[in-house]
Amino acid sequence: MTKGLQVTAPLNVRLAIKYPQVNVVNLGAGNDTTTQMYARRTSIDLYNPFRVIVWGGVNDAALGVSAATIEANLQSIYDYCKVTKGYEVWAITITPVDTNTTEMNTVRTTVNNWIKAMPSNVDRVIDAWTAVRDPADPTKRLPAYAVEADIVHLNDLGQAAVAALFP
Repeated sequence: MTKGLQVTAPLNVRLAIKYPQVNVVNLGAGNDTTTQMYARRTSIDLYNPFRVIVWGGVNDAALGVSAATIEANLQSIYDYCKVTKGYEVWAITITPVDTNTTEMNTVRTTVNNWIKAMPSNVDRVIDAWTAVRDPADPTKRLPAYAVEADIVHLNDLGQAAVAALFP
């Protein structure tokens, strides 16, 4: 193993282990924005899920997308899944990015507060931000959850902390 390499079981793998009776499919794509997520929304239907977990917005905030646009994009995904398709919808808050600017943190906080207030057509909120943020500096991840030389992603302990939020 290379020094510094951290192997992480992503959320979908952790949920598949936690719920072996459920087929967990990850349709996320690296560097995705909520606009791209919305454009791919119909790919969900190939799996005929009973539940869709939506975790997006971190890349939008980093690209300077407004909170209102991120919220509108997420709401469109929630509406499609719940109203159009009848799927149960769970929303996950945006986790901290260690190098976010004040403006990016403001966008993330605004969107997270909106998500935590239960947008329409959301059945449950998973507050990943609270689970992995550093109480000493809530704009950053807890150091124990950070991947070395990666300002965004969670290491194995961080992914475990998010997975532990699922009932």
